[in-house]
Amino acid sequence: MTRQPRNTRPVCKRCGWSGKVMTKAVARYALSRHSCEKYERDCARAQRVAERIARDEPPAPCLHKQTTHVHGTHACYVLDRCKCRPCREANLAYENQRSRDRAYGKESYVDAGPTREHLEALAAAGMGPKQIAKVSGVPHGVISGILYGKWRGNGERRARTKRIRPATAERLLAVEATLETLGAKVSVDPTGTRRRLQALIACGWSQARVAGELGWTGANFGRMLHGAQGVGATTALKVRHLYDRLWDVPPPETGHREKIAATRARNYAQAHGWVPPLAWDDDSIDDPSALPWWEDPDADTGTEEVDAFVENVEFIASHGETWPGIEQRLGQSKATITRQLMRTGRSDLAHQLATNTSLREAA
Repeated sequence: MTRQPRNTRPVCKRCGWSGKVMTKAVARYALSRHSCEKYERDCARAQRVAERIARDEPPAPCLHKQTTHVHGTHACYVLDRCKCRPCREANLAYENQRSRDRAYGKESYVDAGPTREHLEALAAAGMGPKQIAKVSGVPHGVISGILYGKWRGNGERRARTKRIRPATAERLLAVEATLETLGAKVSVDPTGTRRRLQALIACGWSQARVAGELGWTGANFGRMLHGAQGVGATTALKVRHLYDRLWDVPPPETGHREKIAATRARNYAQAHGWVPPLAWDDDSIDDPSALPWWEDPDADTGTEEVDAFVENVEFIASHGETWPGIEQRLGQSKATITRQLMRTGRSDLAHQLATNTSLREAA
């Protein structure tokens, strides 16, 4: 004899609703609690959602002036109210990720206080919100909200942002105020720029030659050379690149006119008390309070330390170490090591390192 199953599935004969498999008693109770009107509303809403998902709406244009949002991103879905398929899928993935983070207890936001302090320090150094947004890739509106608060519809500002995404904080905290990141018109300290130009002239590079390399006129170059003119970040960066390229390169003196120009440049620098590149280190040439190497009263000129430094360089290089390894082991840059070798009269060792000549083979 076949035994009848005790479980069943409740079914509403009016609207067609059906529940999950359960015992007969529970099925009768579920059927008594069922509402045909609610089931019909849920079915209608599900159908509308399915039709909207299936419908591929045209992309909405971005009307923002500061940036152009890319389709297929959560930002385009929210800010441009674009309901095209890629934007809807991006928003769905964003919301699903938020739900997973909350379910697993992950911190979705962090305190914006440290990031705000860093942004204020960058602003004090001359980096505005637009430049920070350009360097970091964070939208300008996010940075403005952290610093000042966002605008309301009535023209008032809301409170400043208190919490931000960890990825946003990481990108903003990684921004530093350097000549590469500052705006072109931001004014910087002209000390390092002036010293680099004076050092090149002390090497024998004529003012006309250096001015031509920089694309300047003689009047502008003269004012910059004698400290009567400010300097922008782009100009300082251009002079730094030129100095790094020419500081250890002697000027051409093959012809008679070239020899006269180099001699005049050296005499002019000596008359004004300008020092060559060997008198400056990379970490002191931009410091207004620093003195040239041979004029620094606190400079340690002991022969023991100088001999130990030269021996360390020879030992490291004799084992086949290249420039990156030498810089890492000595904790100094290539230019600084080269200058110190030339100051101690070991220009031969500096030349061997510059030409990648193996000291092991030379020995």
